[in-house]
Amino acid sequence: MSLGEEDGRRLLESHADVRAAHDPASITEIAPLKEAIAYTRSRLIETRGRLVDAIRENARELGETAVARSEVQEAATFARNTWRHVRGRIEQHLLNPPPAVEVDADEMTIREKLLGRIAPLRPSDLNRMSPDRMTEHAQALRAALDEPVVRAALDGLDVDGLADSLDAAIARLHASAGEVAREIDEDREATRTLQEAREALDLASTQHAMMVEVALRDAGRMDRIGRFIRVRDAAYRARRRAGRTVTEEPDMPGAVDGTGIEPERLRPIPT
Repeated sequence: MSLGEEDGRRLLESHADVRAAHDPASITEIAPLKEAIAYTRSRLIETRGRLVDAIRENARELGETAVARSEVQEAATFARNTWRHVRGRIEQHLLNPPPAVEVDADEMTIREKLLGRIAPLRPSDLNRMSPDRMTEHAQALRAALDEPVVRAALDGLDVDGLADSLDAAIARLHASAGEVAREIDEDREATRTLQEAREALDLASTQHAMMVEVALRDAGRMDRIGRFIRVRDAAYRARRRAGRTVTEEPDMPGAVDGTGIEPERLRPIPT
């Protein structure tokens, strides 16, 4: 699983802050402040875990949606091939009858008009057609096969078999489209959960930093704040201003260890 730069920053900074506050006594000797730091640290751990879960769930949902979209395209390709096959069989029957069947010019004109009405497109016209439009044309051709006048003109052809093949193609299109719609709904929910997890961790990080700062100010040790709050570390801030990514931070592997997240492959995760 890959990781967005901003979420990588959140995980890196919160990981460092959690480790730095492992022993609140290293920050302050005042009991109430130690308890407060222990509390904000626990909130940091909790919200950090929520973000990891949300990142993983969001990535999983996006992957499933990509698969579903691919299946829609495969269903559309199958429908195009089916439509082409059915139309070809109909055209062969109407316009290229066997030698023993005599068809005069007027009858041939009638047949040409019938073919043009029930299957107005050429196979090449379908090549770049969207799945929705492909569904419409497959349904139109399928409906035409139920018309008495069409069945009469196609006497001797396995119309029921052709209809069944169109039914199968249309059903596959409907099923794949429904699956994509369901996956998109789940994507929205996963994205909402991810954003909420980000906001919760940001709030917990701010509260923890404020608590640590209160304790250090009380002890007159503000010069040590960069040791306990990563975003206040001068060297870290300099690297960020210089455009260094979080993957270049020496403790980044530890920040994502056991999460299944790969910091080496950065990509944005939708907000």
